Amino acid sequence: MDITLRPITEEEYNEWIVISTNHQAKDQSSASGKTMSEEMEKLNKMLPLLLPNGPHTERHHFYVIDTLNQPNIGFLWIGKLPHLDDSSIFLFDIYVRSEYRSKGIGRTAMIQLEEIVNSLQYDKILLHVLKSNYARNLYESLGYVPIENHEYSLIMEKEV
Repeated sequence: MDITLRPITEEEYNEWIVISTNHQAKDQSSASGKTMSEEMEKLNKMLPLLLPNGPHTERHHFYVIDTLNQPNIGFLWIGKLPHLDDSSIFLFDIYVRSEYRSKGIGRTAMIQLEEIVNSLQYDKILLHVLKSNYARNLYESLGYVPIENHEYSLIMEKEV
């Protein structure tokens, strides 16, 4: 399926932040055993620190996934973490709406993301994935390798 990644609008950012925090809280809750509200509280404290200027936070980039026939079927967020070297960027979130999953959209978006990362002059993409997350197989098939192994999750990276 042909897709494009384009910069997110303010309105789309506001939609994405709600979807993303709910999705992340649900995933973290299933892995940690904590309640969704506990995980949501943790995310709500962390996000203002990561994104003090929302979608305009320096060295953070937000994209919308569009198809030729349907706009806004998913989102991507990449950005810098203070402890990463200057050649690395972190994939904080990739989200594809449920009705568009298992159609190769996530794979195509990740491949296009590599081109964007290269244009931003980064050499590596790092990401965090729960071991139980089906997306882990996608990341491995794209060449991401584990560099940190935690109880419920992995940090993976790929040179681009």
